[in-house]
Amino acid sequence: MKRKKEAVEIASEVLNTLLKRRYGNDYTIRIDSIIYYKNRDHRNGFKPFYEDKMYLITPKTIQLSVIQEVYDFILVKFNHFSSCFDSKNNIPIERINLILKQRH
Repeated sequence: MKRKKEAVEIASEVLNTLLKRRYGNDYTIRIDSIIYYKNRDHRNGFKPFYEDKMYLITPKTIQLSVIQEVYDFILVKFNHFSSCFDSKNNIPIERINLILKQRH
C-alpha cells in the first residue's frame, strides 16, 4: 500500500518543478519539515506570522541579484501553494529563512 504524501513533500516537489523550469537544473530547494510542521501546529492558537526555513542548492557562482530574485519567486509561489493546499487555515508567509548551499 502506497502512503499518502505529506504537505511538505508535495510543496517541495511543486517548488522544485517551478524553480527548475524558471532557473534551470542547477537549483534545488528543500523545505525544513520540522519548522514547517511546527509553524502549522495550531493547538495553541494561530501565530501572527510564520517564517519557514528552506535550503537552496545553487551553482558555485551566483550573483546577489539572482539570489534575491529566486527568494522573491519562492516566497510568492510557496504562498500560492499554501493558499491552495489549506485555504481555511492559511496565513501568508512574510519571510523565508533561506540557507544557501553550493553544488560541488
